[in-house]
Amino acid sequence: MRRYQIGRRQPFSGRIFQTFAALGHHVSAEKLLEISKKIPKIAILTGNLDGIVNTERSKDLHDIIPGSEYIVFKGGGHALPSQFAKRYNQTVERIINEGKQKIYQNSSSS
Repeated sequence: MRRYQIGRRQPFSGRIFQTFAALGHHVSAEKLLEISKKIPKIAILTGNLDGIVNTERSKDLHDIIPGSEYIVFKGGGHALPSQFAKRYNQTVERIINEGKQKIYQNSSSS
């Protein structure tokens, strides 16, 4: 598989601890709404071939967070920064810049 050629393999202990973290991680809808009020720009990036996080769960997250942007990388798995380095970095830079613009607009209108 191509993904194993992209980067180093995670050690067994890392896989175990990451699994525990993923299984025990939960953020309530109320907490997500609270977070969304404090962060000027939220984007959910996912790959349609992600074998770790189901794309539908990413869509659910987008549906809960008002004003969030939902971006699906066609052909992407769980390692988007490695699989689509240029596009991923351009997307993240755009999101950061849009967030900064919102902050500047809010501070100048206060």
